[in-house]
Amino acid sequence: MIVNAEIQQQRTSLIAPTLIALLKAKKVLKSPDYSYNAEKNQTTLVNGEHLIIFNGFYLKLIDKQTGIEKMIATGTRNQITGDIDWKTHSVSLGLSSEDVKKYDNPSLIVYIKQTLLNAYSLNAKN
Repeated sequence: MIVNAEIQQQRTSLIAPTLIALLKAKKVLKSPDYSYNAEKNQTTLVNGEHLIIFNGFYLKLIDKQTGIEKMIATGTRNQITGDIDWKTHSVSLGLSSEDVKKYDNPSLIVYIKQTLLNAYSLNAKN
């Protein structure tokens, strides 16, 4: 099922920042599900039924079972706010509302923020 482009953009804008933050959190935790390939400049996280891949340009969410890309996004820095604006690219499957619920989840966001805060606090003490 192809998801409407406008809906796909809204869903991407909601979860892309969380996916990037999740990659950072798993890196600082030295999670066994996190890996970095310097040759490809590619970060990969195996997260349940998804692969999250970021190569510095493209952020991808891939269904682990089928290998189908559910999201491809590129980010550009907003000159006014300084935030990253995520732009979705066309994919055959698209993000589902369940994907949004999983990654735009307040408890996940709190977990990520707490993990990063703890890591930065430890680094500041050293």
